[in-house]
Amino acid sequence: MCHSLLSFHVRITSFETIEDIVTRVEKSLRCTFIKSLADELSDTEAFETKILGLWITLNCHTDLNLEHNKKTYQLIGDVPENFDMPWDDSPVIDISSYILGLLVRNDSSDWYKPSQSDLLHEAGLK
Repeated sequence: MCHSLLSFHVRITSFETIEDIVTRVEKSLRCTFIKSLADELSDTEAFETKILGLWITLNCHTDLNLEHNKKTYQLIGDVPENFDMPWDDSPVIDISSYILGLLVRNDSSDWYKPSQSDLLHEAGLK
């Protein structure tokens, strides 16, 4: 049996603190975040929540150098690696457009999806 996986990746650039962004996302997506202690996020302040089988994280994207105190925050949703289901070769459904729509409608038009080119560049693949 093949099960589909969901994922998303959206961002916002702002002068606000991560705590302010967390509050805005919680209100828009109707969920509650806690400070993340995940090893993969240990190099930056991060928050997380788990809902509908997704691990959703919000953190400051430290690799992007911006003017003054402006920061880029990334909101990423993915299925946790230790999720105990048979996911072999399962299709991944990108719901970034849906999440972006919720955030734009309920919060701000400043949210955006990073381009494929940006993601490849940041990963050192371009």
